[in-house]
Amino acid sequence: MSYWTDEHINLHIEPQLLSSAIENILRNAIHYSDYPIQVSVSVKGKYIEWVIEDDGNGIEENHIDKIFEAFYRESSARDRNSGGVGLGLAIAQHAISNHQGFIQASNKPQGGLLVKMSIPFTRP
Repeated sequence: MSYWTDEHINLHIEPQLLSSAIENILRNAIHYSDYPIQVSVSVKGKYIEWVIEDDGNGIEENHIDKIFEAFYRESSARDRNSGGVGLGLAIAQHAISNHQGFIQASNKPQGGLLVKMSIPFTRP
């Protein structure tokens, strides 16, 4: 995948930490999706934003605020048998927070989950 923008921006990041956040979100989307996932990267104000969307079952609304907590599992479908222990989203949240950014998840109206990660950048 490549990304091109006419804007010049400087990201002051810890590459391994940020890449682990993106990788964890991508891995979840791939695992729970039946069809190809959608990934977009854009500049929004003073933030660079990654949006990763899948077509899986989504998350029950009353659990969506908890999914970034360590070891939290929303349902039996997302359990240890799926290959994880419930740390991926917590790692992603920690990584994005360390970059003074934010991460949020929401259910898509047509089904599936949308995760948005944003971190600030500077212009040269």
